[in-house]
Amino acid sequence: MRRLTPMLALMMMACGYQQDEFAVDYAAAVCQLYEDCEVLTTVAGYESRGECNGAMLVQVDEAKGRCPNYDKKVALDCVNGINQMKCQAVYDDAWPQACNQVCPDGAAQQSPLDTGTAE
Repeated sequence: MRRLTPMLALMMMACGYQQDEFAVDYAAAVCQLYEDCEVLTTVAGYESRGECNGAMLVQVDEAKGRCPNYDKKVALDCVNGINQMKCQAVYDDAWPQACNQVCPDGAAQQSPLDTGTAE
C-alpha cells in the first residue's frame, strides 16, 4: 500500500490538505485496500481498480456537492488510517474514525464494503 512519508505528512499538515488532494489520495487508498484484501471485484463489485478509483473520486467530489463540510485537519488522518487498515478491519467494517470527521455529511465514512459500484 502507498504510505505517506513523515516529511510529506508534515508538509501537508502545515500547508493544509486540500480537498482535491484528499479525494485523489482517499480513492487510491480505498481501492488499493480493496485490491490487497481481494474484495475489489468480488464483494465491492468493481471490474477494475480504475473503476473503483473513479467511483471513490465521485464519492467525495466537492464539485458535485459531496463532502461540502470538508475538514482538512482530519483528512490526512483518514487517508493514513485507511493505509494502515488490515483486511480483517475491512471484513469487520471497521472504518477509520477520522473519515467520519473529514466529511461530516457522510461521504467518506462509509465502510469499504458498503460503497457499491460507480454511478
